[in-house]
This record gives sequence, structure tokens and C-alpha cells, in this order.
Amino acid sequence: MNKKTLAGLLSVLCVLLCALVLFCACGGDNPPTETGSSEVTTQAPAPATDPETSAPETDPETAPETDPETVVDGKVTYTIIVVDGEGNPVAGVDVQMCAVDGTCLLPVQTNEAGVATFEQKAAEYYVTIAACPEGFVADSETKHNFAEGAVEMTITLEKASAATEEPTEEPTEEPTEAPTEPEKYPAWDADKSVVNHQSFDQLYTGTGTADEATNGGLDLFAPGKSAEWDFIADLTNSDATVLTYWGWVGVKGEVGQFGYMIDDNAPIYNAEWTHATEQPVIDAAMGGGADTGSRMKIAIDLTGLIGEHSVRVLYKNADGVEVTLCLFTVKLALPEIYYVSNSSSDILQIISTALVPSEHIYTPGTYNEWTEKSFTLKVGQTGGFWDVGFVALNTEAYEFGYLFGGASPLNNGAYFFPGAAYTIPATPDQLAEAQALGYSTAGAFTCMCAEAALGVGENTVQVVIRLNGDDNQIYVLREYTVILEA
Repeated sequence: MNKKTLAGLLSVLCVLLCALVLFCACGGDNPPTETGSSEVTTQAPAPATDPETSAPETDPETAPETDPETVVDGKVTYTIIVVDGEGNPVAGVDVQMCAVDGTCLLPVQTNEAGVATFEQKAAEYYVTIAACPEGFVADSETKHNFAEGAVEMTITLEKASAATEEPTEEPTEEPTEAPTEPEKYPAWDADKSVVNHQSFDQLYTGTGTADEATNGGLDLFAPGKSAEWDFIADLTNSDATVLTYWGWVGVKGEVGQFGYMIDDNAPIYNAEWTHATEQPVIDAAMGGGADTGSRMKIAIDLTGLIGEHSVRVLYKNADGVEVTLCLFTVKLALPEIYYVSNSSSDILQIISTALVPSEHIYTPGTYNEWTEKSFTLKVGQTGGFWDVGFVALNTEAYEFGYLFGGASPLNNGAYFFPGAAYTIPATPDQLAEAQALGYSTAGAFTCMCAEAALGVGENTVQVVIRLNGDDNQIYVLREYTVILEA
């Protein structure tokens, strides 16, 4: 071996040793994280080395074949090029690269040349399009895989089809203002295809004739002058339970039915409210363009109502189309106390021998629908029953009690007011419900009526309330029969 050859070998060994020292000083590779993007190195690049003599930085059996110029500080530059169907670069595309284990880097946006790059440790990756600019479509679920041994790929984006582009003629998207649903019961004069004329003759209390109403001063508004009505029927100082709506209409087609609805309850129609009609009324209706005319005399039942309610007078033609003839508010007096029996907190429930509430005697809030108002208990099989409810009232001075009768050994002929043991504070929901009815406050009661208070046979039970400590103001809230069987 001559001196020139020996000097060349020593030079190559020196280069290899320097490269090894620099590699160890770098501290190895940083793998991608779930939230990290391709990392930017802050270290000085390694000195250029002879490609034929530089040491490999990854396992050649698992790493893709790479051009040595793409390796920087032990990391490989992965290049993704995005083009359109004609091969033109697409800028502004969010490209995401993920490892096969599902760990993904933050998206990188393509530049004007349609290129996005990631510097990562050599491994197996796939690419997805996270977002693309307007005019293109891409499926973020589609995985684009590098060819074996490659560190570069080209992805072609499809242009949006005519079906997905913005419409150029009629818009197919939602209108800027949502269409309003047609009113369920429109005013009759909004569309005169059902009723084309109406005369509001009278609205009065009771069920008498129109003449009796006029002569007796029972009219709530000036007869025949509907335009001057204030549409508030104040009955707070009246004990009336029925209003009569009397008038006539000119209708299209054959005459249908008349009715009314209170608040949002179901409409009530009655064929008997279509009243005998005088020929002059029919002639007047036909003269105004109607097919015929009809009188109506509608009885509006207010029984059991308190406070303020809306009343809608209705006409329904033979095709089932309903229109509003009149809409007004009725104000009714508030009794001293109102038992809120339709509340879900109104409960009558059997309790176990361990005094734990078990089955309901009736569905909560349906006491008024309970027809027989009686139930049966077996001696020794229950602890008795639990009675719960509340009332709306306008006084702070009240107390709840009860009266047992019949087979009960507690029948002493007097109401029993156990005070705080039976009277409990009303809940916020109960108070709100009472105030919605027009009352100032609410009172609640609860009683665990033990089996020992009952006698074998029929026991009558009354739940009562006394206001202001006055025995003349004792009101029975409910009454039922408990049958105790031996």
C-alpha cells in the first residue's frame, strides 16, 4: 500500500468519526404528538458529508428510502403537493399528516405552489385533507398513503359539482326569514272565502234572549257596535257562569257550526247554537256577496274558571275550515281560596308498613277526574296513606286540617287542625303557580294518615283549611272514602 492510498483511507475514517460525534450530540429524534405540527429545529445544521460515507440515521429495514438531501438533523422532509384536475397548484388547502397509530399533526396549509411540508422522523404516515378553499371538495375521511419508500405525494382535488356550488338562479337554501305558519284560527275578515260579513249584535251574561239582555242591562258591550268594544269583559263583580254571544254572519257554501274555545283548550262546537234565521238577515247576507246568512246563539260556559282568560268565538264550515268571529278577554272574580287540584304536586298515595310512600291511589294532579273518590286498604298490609297538595290564597293566616267520620274512631264531630304538623311551606313552583292565577301566596299541606286512625269499614275523610283563625271561613278542599278491610 503506497502513502497516497493510506492518506485517503485515514481521511475517510476521520469524516465518519466526526459524523458519529455530531449525531450523538443531537440527542435523537422527537416523535410527533397528538397536537404538535411539524417541528422547526433550532440547532445548527450538520456539516455536509459525503453521501457515500455518511452513517444511516434510521433502520434501513423499516424507514422509507429517502433522498439524503431530505434528511435534516435526523428528520425527513415529507412533501405533499396539491393540484386541481388540470394539474394546477391549489393554495390554501389544510393538509394533515398522521402516523398509522392515529397520532396526527396539526394541519399545514399549502403555499402558492400547492406545497405543504412536514419534517418528521422517518416512519409510515398517511395524509388527509382537513379543509380546502371554496370551489373544491374533499373527503376528510379519505386517507392518502405514500408510495412504498416515497416521501412525496401529489393529491388531486375535485372541483365542486354544479349540485354543490352556490345556486345561480333560484335559491335552494333556507330563506333568510323563516316562513310563518298560517294562523290556526284566522280572523274571519282576513279571508272572506268562509265568512264575508258579520254583525256583532250582543254579548251578554246569562242565557236569556237578546231583548231580555238589553232590557235587563246584562250586555257587556254596546249592542251592535263591535268596533267600539274594548274586548275586555270584566266579571269580577258578577256571579255569572255563562255568557251568550248573539249575532249573524254571511257565509259561503252551506252553513256550518258555531263554537268557542277558552285559552288554548280544545274548541267546543254545538249544532244547537245555529239559531233560526230571519229572511231579512239572509237577504242582507246575500246582498253582501254571501251564499246565505245564519244567526248564532252561543252559550260560553265559564263554570269553575277564576281570574283572567281569553275567549275565542269560532265558526267552522262544512269543509272543517275554522275562523275566529271574535276574540276577547274575560276577567272573573277570585274566590278567597283556590284549590289547585290539577297540579303534579297534588298526591294521594299509599304508604308501606315502614311508612315509605309506595303506589299512587290516582295519577298526581287528577283528583278532579277521580270519579268514585274512594279506595280500599287491608288491615296490617299498609301503614295508611299520604295526602299532599296546595292552594292559592290571598292571606298569610291559614291552617290545614281534616275531619274523619264513619267507621273512624276519631270521629268526634269537629274539625281537627294539627297546625305545623299538617301545614308546610309552599315550594317556589307552587307559589309561582298561585301568583299566575292572580293570588298573592300559596299554602301547602301534607298528612300521613295512619291506619290506626281508621276503623274497619267505610271512613270518610275531609281535607279542610281555615282562614284567619275564623271558624266561619273553613273550606273543604276534598272529600273521599277510605274502606278498611279486615
